[in-house]
Amino acid sequence: MRRPMGDTGAYIMVLTARHREFVRVLDGASPRGFNYRLPRRTLEMSAPATVLNPYAKFLGDARPHDVLDMTPVTLSRLVHHSDTAKLTHAPAPGKWSIRDILCHLADCEIAFGFRLRQTIAEKLHHIQPFDQEAWSSAYPKLDAHDALDTFASLRRWNMLFIRAVGPAAESKTVRHPERGDMTFRTIVETMAGHDINHLRQIENLV
Repeated sequence: MRRPMGDTGAYIMVLTARHREFVRVLDGASPRGFNYRLPRRTLEMSAPATVLNPYAKFLGDARPHDVLDMTPVTLSRLVHHSDTAKLTHAPAPGKWSIRDILCHLADCEIAFGFRLRQTIAEKLHHIQPFDQEAWSSAYPKLDAHDALDTFASLRRWNMLFIRAVGPAAESKTVRHPERGDMTFRTIVETMAGHDINHLRQIENLV
């Protein structure tokens, strides 16, 4: 049985009405109706854009803040009726299950949150990449709903931070050892594109 989601659940319920409008816009649906399918269209991006943000094609022309706000809602709706067998089923050897993807999203929210704050705190922060496969070693022992609750709480905290520093922070420069110099805004856009990429994966698994 699906356990209560506590404070995170309240956060998700508050955002539900906005989620409907967001999905309607992304899908190009009629203003009189909505559905919950994720957008399938990706944009052709210039080489510099894809180098700085490898998920730019998934974001397309969607507004990053809207995507970031709505991802916890979409995740909750996608997995709400899934049992443990569904959540832990890997589609192929070496591929992640829904639980694994949710754990990954929670882990990434920690990493993105640190990067955002260090970008603001330091003159030219040098981003430290991490090995996502190495981080995933504990996922088989973790619970999908715990991962979702953690992700939603961290996302809310990160969005409060993003809005607290405001538009003036968007041009603050940060250095990635593999992608080069980028801005605070690039990190935010990367988060949003990363969301959409994994939302599509989960949609295909439920």
